[in-house]
Amino acid sequence: LVFDGAQYLLGWVEDASSERYCVATRISTAGVVLDNSTLLLSDGVSNPQEMNCEFASNGSNFFAAWSKAGHPNYPIHTRRISTQGVILDQSAQAPSRSANFQSSPSGAYGAGTYIASWHEFRHTDLSELMQESVYATQVENATSGLIIPPITTAMPANHSAPLSMVGQTVAFDGTNFLIVWADVETPQSIWG
Repeated sequence: LVFDGAQYLLGWVEDASSERYCVATRISTAGVVLDNSTLLLSDGVSNPQEMNCEFASNGSNFFAAWSKAGHPNYPIHTRRISTQGVILDQSAQAPSRSANFQSSPSGAYGAGTYIASWHEFRHTDLSELMQESVYATQVENATSGLIIPPITTAMPANHSAPLSMVGQTVAFDGTNFLIVWADVETPQSIWG
């Protein structure tokens, strides 16, 4: 759920037989549903297994990010939606092209750009254990949807256990973006 200053955009994962789609609808401040039918965020790939829909807004449009289990390696996808409920991007964008397991997307807007962040599991050089990091990418211009290559945002020096990072999210404070996540190693801690 996100508010653009005038209306809400509510998104969820909808089960349709064996398929799962990320959908959304706009809601007025009076609680009235503004769309006659839900907005389908995906590209209509057969048998998708979408999950983790997250949203942000810049006041002029909305930004959606979700993970797509029906696609190889569960990549993260993004798309922009107008305040009139029109999908702005012809096709969903993949902020990361790496062939790794990706999950738990999040999005935020600030300083003229959207940021998408997500968990990604990669093999390390020293071990075949999958190490989890938080990655982020900038959608260069909120009106064009261009994507800048992703950067690694998080791998603490004392992070040694595989598969231990959970619950990342991103926010903007007026100057900087902050990405935080939980590490379930003992002792459990919050990083940012």
